[in-house]
Amino acid sequence: MNRAQKLLVGLLAVTLALACSTAQTLINGTPTPVPPTATGTPTLVPTATSTATLTAVPTLDWTPIPCDGEECIEACMERVEIIMQDSPFQGVETDFRDDATDYDLASYPVDGEEIGEMESLWVPKDYKLLQADLETHTRIWEYFTTVIPPEVRKRIDRLTIFTDGSRNKLAWVKPTEDQGELWTIGFDIADADFPPYLTETLVHEVGHLVTLDASQLALGDDNPLTCETYLLYEGCSHEDSYINLFYQQFWPDIYEEWQQVGEATSEAEFQTMVANFYKRHFNEFVSGYAATNPVEDIAESWTVFILEPKPRGRNTAEEKVLFFYDFPELVAYREQIISRLCSYVQ
Repeated sequence: MNRAQKLLVGLLAVTLALACSTAQTLINGTPTPVPPTATGTPTLVPTATSTATLTAVPTLDWTPIPCDGEECIEACMERVEIIMQDSPFQGVETDFRDDATDYDLASYPVDGEEIGEMESLWVPKDYKLLQADLETHTRIWEYFTTVIPPEVRKRIDRLTIFTDGSRNKLAWVKPTEDQGELWTIGFDIADADFPPYLTETLVHEVGHLVTLDASQLALGDDNPLTCETYLLYEGCSHEDSYINLFYQQFWPDIYEEWQQVGEATSEAEFQTMVANFYKRHFNEFVSGYAATNPVEDIAESWTVFILEPKPRGRNTAEEKVLFFYDFPELVAYREQIISRLCSYVQ
């Protein structure tokens, strides 16, 4: 994704929060503007370590707009450019800016549309207010269930609220158990006081859910001598899996060169080697982060597939985006997500 495309995706994410009074009334029935201050006022539970039972997330009063995906995305982008002229990003400022300072604040079991009783986790006292901010926790989950179709969300059985400070790690997904059928999704509360800012990252993480779940991998089969498809840390990919088909189409000619990145002896060296690898193959990746490995490459390409108009296939990077259009079920996911997003900017 080039710089202009990155900007457009970022603009779309912000517009979802700002463009429409419908989006503002989803939480409590009254307009909820972008917080004028960095920290806001958290909602406290009786004590910092107590738990609270959350009711089911209320049904949102909106109807997805049936329309052609390309028309929707173009309309969204036009609206985005207008809104963003006067509406810059505002994150939640905290004093937690050290990458090494990363705490899980709370964990919630997920049952369909609902999150259950909050499980408070141990954190230093400076983090207690973020841990106790149930309103924001719920708002994050509410946004996730609004944007992501139920067919994809059914893989999620746990929500984690964490923080490593503002503008570091925004979100993640990981298997809840070894079988890879159920997953936990985590969001950084410091970056999610207004959840729509997380749209691009959210779509990226959903890309991992779609391409790495139990239907795609032979989990536990990590013997490279017996794996004839793309081998991941979690196990062999199935022959007809998205990740294997993606790898076989786009990575064989560069994989040996990329493997040298794995010889890095420090994080700084690794980042430098990835950056240099990307510079040598910039027409083959939608972003610099996509050059990290095939798993991130397919997730980044998926993100562009969801949030950008259909490309022409003028280079390998665009061909990677077109890859997803060969799968009707993925095109259906795209149409659903676009419809949900565009419902906020009409």
